[in-house]
Amino acid sequence: MTRRIKKLLAHKSVSVVVVVYTLLITLLFLMPKVVLIPVKTYIPFDKIGHTIIHLFLVFGWLLFFYRHDNKHLSISKARLIGLLCFFYGIIIEIIQELMIPLRQADFFDVLANTIGLFIGFTLFWKLKDKKSV
Repeated sequence: MTRRIKKLLAHKSVSVVVVVYTLLITLLFLMPKVVLIPVKTYIPFDKIGHTIIHLFLVFGWLLFFYRHDNKHLSISKARLIGLLCFFYGIIIEIIQELMIPLRQADFFDVLANTIGLFIGFTLFWKLKDKKSV
């Protein structure tokens, strides 16, 4: 089982997984909103979803470039990856506002995305230092 996981996390496999993941979430974010019966809840499931999605987005891209550079990732490259993921979230919100029916930009989505990015960065650096990734 461990051998299969290591094989999945190999450089080329990670690139395929990260690109497919990015394309998938882009499609999901750009789909018209489905109108459902609103349910009153105090748990912001939407924001939790944004946080988790962006956690995996930044973690995946960091892992890809870390593996691509023979288990080395400079701080400047990591910052660039973080900035690109951050602006990706903002651009998605702008596109939702301007072009997608029944969708609008939400500042709290951007905030949730940013929290996910920070959690993803922290998790990556913790695991990287332990040589787990």
